[in-house]
Amino acid sequence: MAKAEYVVKRLLLALLVLVGVSIITFVIARMIPSDPAALYVGPRAKPETREAARIKLGLDRPLYEQYLRYMGEVLSGDFGISVRSRRPIIEDLKIFLPATLELVFVSMIFTLLIGLPLGVLSAAFKDGWVDHFSRVFAVVNVSMPVFWLALLLQLLIVRQLGLFHIGGRVSREIAILHPIDQITGFYLIDTALAGNWSAFRDVLSHLILPSIALASYGIGLSIRMTRANMVEVLQQKYITAAWAAGLTRREVFFRQALKNAIVPTLMVLSLNFVWQISGAMLVEIVFLWPGLGTYLVNAILTIDFPIVVSVALIVTVFYVLGNLFIDILQAAIDPRVSLE
Repeated sequence: MAKAEYVVKRLLLALLVLVGVSIITFVIARMIPSDPAALYVGPRAKPETREAARIKLGLDRPLYEQYLRYMGEVLSGDFGISVRSRRPIIEDLKIFLPATLELVFVSMIFTLLIGLPLGVLSAAFKDGWVDHFSRVFAVVNVSMPVFWLALLLQLLIVRQLGLFHIGGRVSREIAILHPIDQITGFYLIDTALAGNWSAFRDVLSHLILPSIALASYGIGLSIRMTRANMVEVLQQKYITAAWAAGLTRREVFFRQALKNAIVPTLMVLSLNFVWQISGAMLVEIVFLWPGLGTYLVNAILTIDFPIVVSVALIVTVFYVLGNLFIDILQAAIDPRVSLE
């Protein structure tokens, strides 16, 4: 019963946050000194055409009516239209949102494959050269700004070594010669499902550098968290009993200690995953990645406020639902968490 009340309370709090963010974003977007109707019809339109556009876009109504109308449309799956391109925003989101999510998913794979093993090895060889290297590596990754690392990767890996690609999601030649069938919007999945392996390799080569740049903070964080948790777990009595039973080093560290030390790390990495959805913006700009970040920046530069509000709402939904999932999962698996 307590868990049910806990979930309901968290759901209501999440709903309150979503409503608050939507109101704040909507009001701020409307306060920007611009005329969306003029952007919609163009600078040479007649006054009566501009006024007709204001009525069509609902800009002649009071602000609260505009907000209620917008939220009603959002709840029905309609995010409105871009005042610049006149395209339905939902059609753009079908393109840009999967691109961002694919980048984030691959970056999380790098985080897990690099951060967790280094954290375990750092604890296993505590105070040795592996430990010192891992700790320095973690500090560098946590401290380095993601956009600076992205620029360094472009300079060193692409310009100096000639490896991978400097930007974009797929090469122009591949897009022409081996076009990708849009099935899910995730290019790695779409190319694999279609057996389009030339495009698959090209997409993967475009993903590696931006994913590493985006994963840098999570890698450093996972190393530090895993090491700290492993050091604590290795001092427990059941680990001493495992050594006495003659288990190998690999069995003790990866089968006995890691399964108990990894839970707090995964919780933190779950939060990092949610953060990366909003934090991918800088990486997308540097690598010309056609994701939500690039879409939002272009909308801000062109004062396309329907896009700004929609993207902010989408990111907030992911952030709130991610935190809600983590809270509920932690309460379910960790009895020390208070269900209040």
